[in-house]
This record gives sequence, structure tokens and C-alpha cells, in this order.
Amino acid sequence: MELRKAQVDDIPKIMIIIRDAQAFLKQQGIDQWQNNYPNLETISNDVQNDHGYVLVVDNRILAYGAIINGIEPTYAVIEDGAWLNDNPYIVVHRLAVDSAHRGQKIASCFIAETIKLAKKWGVYNLRIDTHRDNLIMQKMIINNEFSYCGVIYLASKDQRLAYQKEFCK
Repeated sequence: MELRKAQVDDIPKIMIIIRDAQAFLKQQGIDQWQNNYPNLETISNDVQNDHGYVLVVDNRILAYGAIINGIEPTYAVIEDGAWLNDNPYIVVHRLAVDSAHRGQKIASCFIAETIKLAKKWGVYNLRIDTHRDNLIMQKMIINNEFSYCGVIYLASKDQRLAYQKEFCK
């Protein structure tokens, strides 16, 4: 298993994963990731800015996510709670798993590998957010020992549940 930066050549496979995730959310009655987001431009920007990462097993991309080492502007204000601390953090956005591997804890593997990467960067906090109705993602987040911190708002004004995980060197 390898977490590596996504390459331009990976984008077609990433977009299949994203489209399948969008369809799955729609089937579940969740309005997250509808309205053409994330789209090809979003993923291409992730890759171009070195934020796009893929989890690869046996030369097959099983998951995609944007890993950002730095400040997330939408996390500046949190309501109904507070972040665990103000220390530097890594953000995971747009985490999606290949539909053929759903239910196999691939997202948890992505998180575990992201923590290893964060430690290499000298960062010991991970933040993530999700839609209130995305119970599958919330379960994965809680199972990976994140703490619920409160509510944040995206630039689009959409509400998200925000979580943080502290870890040691």
C-alpha cells in the first residue's frame, strides 16, 4: 500500500472514483457533492498544486483525497464548539474510495497513511469535515478517533461537521 502524489495521468481514474462517489451519495439521499462538485477542474487544481494524493495497492488506485498542509480558510470560524488546539494541522478534503472497494476500510487506510505523511512534515493534527447527512463518512471519522469539534461553513455557505485528531510523534 502506498500513498503518493497524484499525477496528471491518474486524473481519469480519479474522476471515475469521484463520479461513482457522487452517484452513491445521491442514491443515499445526501446532497453532498452534487451540483458538479468536485469536478475535473477541482481535481486538476489539486494535482497541479500538489494536494492530490492517491492510495495505491498493486498498481491500482483505490482512493483519492486532497491533503493540504496549511490553513483552511473555512476553518477560521467554528460554531457550537472549538478546535482541540491552534497548532499546525493537515486537512483532508475530497476523500473518495473506488466503489469496488467500498466497505473495506480503504478510507481508514488513507487516513493512516496521511498521518504518517503529516508526521514526516512535523505536523501532529489532522482536520476533516463532512456533510451532516453523510453518516458513512462520520462513522469512518469517529472510528479513526477524531474528536467532533463543531460546525464550519464552506465558502458556499453550506454547513459541515468538523473534526480533529491529535497524534504523537
